[in-house]
Amino acid sequence: MHAPDISRRPVSGIKMMRRGFGVWTALVFAFLYLPIIVLIAYSFNSSRLNILWEGFTMKWYAALAGNTPIIRALKNTLYIGALATVFSIIIGTTGAWLLYRHKYRFARAIQALVCVPMIMPEIVMGISLLIFFTVLKMELGFTTVVIAHVTFCFPFVLVAVQARLDGLDPALEEAALDLGATPLQAFRLVIVPCLWPAILSGGLMAFTLSMDELIITFFTRGPTSPTLPTVVFGMVKKGLDPMINALSTVFLVTTIAFVLFSEYLRRLASESGQSTPTPPATLLPKTASPTPASTTTPTPTPMKKHSIPVRPAAIAIAAAAVAALAATSCAPRATDKEVNVFAWSEYIPQAVIDGFTKETGIKVNYETFSSGEEMLAKVLAGGTAYDLVQPCDYIAEVMVKEDLLTPLDYDKLPNFKNILPEFLNLPYDPDQKFTIPFMISTVGIVVNTEKIKDPVRGYADVFQDKHKGRIVVVDDGRELVSWAFSTLGIDINNITPGNLAKARPMLERWMGLVKIFDSDSPKTALTNGDVDLGIVWGGEAAILWKENKKFQYVLPAEGTHSFVDVFAISNKSKNRDAAHKFLDYTLRPEISVLISRDFPYTNPNGSARKLLDTEELANPASYPPKGLYEIFRHIDGKAGEDIDALYTDLKNAIK
Repeated sequence: MHAPDISRRPVSGIKMMRRGFGVWTALVFAFLYLPIIVLIAYSFNSSRLNILWEGFTMKWYAALAGNTPIIRALKNTLYIGALATVFSIIIGTTGAWLLYRHKYRFARAIQALVCVPMIMPEIVMGISLLIFFTVLKMELGFTTVVIAHVTFCFPFVLVAVQARLDGLDPALEEAALDLGATPLQAFRLVIVPCLWPAILSGGLMAFTLSMDELIITFFTRGPTSPTLPTVVFGMVKKGLDPMINALSTVFLVTTIAFVLFSEYLRRLASESGQSTPTPPATLLPKTASPTPASTTTPTPTPMKKHSIPVRPAAIAIAAAAVAALAATSCAPRATDKEVNVFAWSEYIPQAVIDGFTKETGIKVNYETFSSGEEMLAKVLAGGTAYDLVQPCDYIAEVMVKEDLLTPLDYDKLPNFKNILPEFLNLPYDPDQKFTIPFMISTVGIVVNTEKIKDPVRGYADVFQDKHKGRIVVVDDGRELVSWAFSTLGIDINNITPGNLAKARPMLERWMGLVKIFDSDSPKTALTNGDVDLGIVWGGEAAILWKENKKFQYVLPAEGTHSFVDVFAISNKSKNRDAAHKFLDYTLRPEISVLISRDFPYTNPNGSARKLLDTEELANPASYPPKGLYEIFRHIDGKAGEDIDALYTDLKNAIK
């Protein structure tokens, strides 16, 4: 017989459980924090591509520190967050106290209604607030954003404070009143100190929600009130800019610092042995004298219902805050000292905006959109007085017909003479009365020639089964319909139920082969190597070709079309002189060429083209061999709805 080998005994169940729990915990933390670690690492990558490491750099942090839109948006975000937090604390604390202290007939219903914003979808709340502000004829801006943030933030404060009140000893207030305090003193000196933990936690929640809010802000903001989430969202539309990595890292480090600081304060509080506050001695009546402990025990009396008046101080604070907020938003602004621009998300370099402001002293408030329909919907809502809008051709046609634009004063546009004549008097503005061509482009095929060896001449070569999962296309129903129409020999503007029915089988097969639908920055997927083929905007293709000649641009053999993006002055513009100055500034050859070099679409400015070098003019996506192709025309609402219904149905059917 041999003695048992103790070292080979099986691990006990408890130890196995502990090890399993340890492994599970490690996996959870890895899942949570590995992506963040990667993000931080790539904030120091000198390459603009997240998939390629080219060396250590701090340039993205330097660029972030000098980025005027981000700094301005950060200031706005902090200011809006602070105001939203103050108002939420005042309203939430007061509401919780009133619901707790007084019995209302419909108290439960009131409480349920107050909590609805906490569970309501943000897009529903954003649209409802937009309609509400429009009905009240309130101009979208700083005030409307603050009101919107308070609306969905204050219930969180109310719930936190109410939970604290439910656990509060009701005898505290009664004791303070019996010791001679007034109802206001009892509330201020006894109840509020007991509520501070809940008030602070609710306030922090409100501030965090306000800082992070995007969707509701999108619907209720104007060009004068950009916030950090909306600016970052606009940056993401253009692709994953490394500055976003740097910004995320800064926020992460700041958050960790705040967490550590709050933990430090918590430890200090616990070490000092802080307990529930007791009524100050000053609350004792002057005639009161201490009673020995040996005296007879007083007979308990039932809790009395005291009428606590609404706090005058709270009313004063709220009134002052409302007055300050109103003064901020309603104070008269100097006419033509700013210009509100509503434009595509990737079209005007920041250097051009900064140069215009430096030269003229006119501040440019720049808001972006990602589709013409989105822009038109917000203009029709009427909540914002935009000065300059940037519709595409068929949207401009709608705006002209609906009297949404104001005629241009060409005496204030001496540089208009630089526009080439072939881009004037087009169908959307036949009298050239309302619009100025800004950039023109085609829609075509981009081929990564290192990966795709077979010749690609048209849509039929792109949409093949062997290319499934390797294709990116613009996320635009009318575009895809036009490609199918061109393949079938149908006029791209002849949108009828019958023609859509003919195109449906082809579109159904095509869309099943697509990996990514992206209208904002389709070049990103091609650059990162996620796909090898794309049907994209010509300007996106031009940027790809400029960066790497392996990306070839092909005009589809079945046919394509041009699109013309224009600048126009809204009929609600309050700064028309400033708008004309900005338009004329962009028409200068030396300024227009800067725009072309950052966003190399087809430039209609003949004088600016003379400043481009040979390689820029040879870019096949910027300046294709043919001239202006057929352009989209405005279609009636029913036809647009039919396209949307078909496109949505086919996208939802993709497996």
